[in-house]
Amino acid sequence: MSRPLTVLVESEIAPGKASELREVLARVIAHCGESEPGMLAYDWYVDAEEQQCRVVERYADSDALLFHFENYAPFGKELAACRTLKSLTLLGEPSEKLRKALSAMSPPTFGWLAGLERE
Repeated sequence: MSRPLTVLVESEIAPGKASELREVLARVIAHCGESEPGMLAYDWYVDAEEQQCRVVERYADSDALLFHFENYAPFGKELAACRTLKSLTLLGEPSEKLRKALSAMSPPTFGWLAGLERE
């Protein structure tokens, strides 16, 4: 049985862009929520100073994550204007197709070792 994939993203918020980021995220989350059944979680977090954000994304499988890359692309420029990507970490066992899609970024990838998951 394949396990879901988790993506951890760290970004810096552009000065004065936290409110704009919230507006863009409202649209991104609504769009992805309606069109990505393979997206299990898409949670954004911000520090108290609104200078950094973290994203925890969870996908049913590699195909769901690949679909997200394409589906979220129309919002890419708006998000890039609000934040600078600092790192991306992949947790799970990506397919070869996903590995190739991420090869330019060379994200650290951690395979599943042990744990407990509840529904």
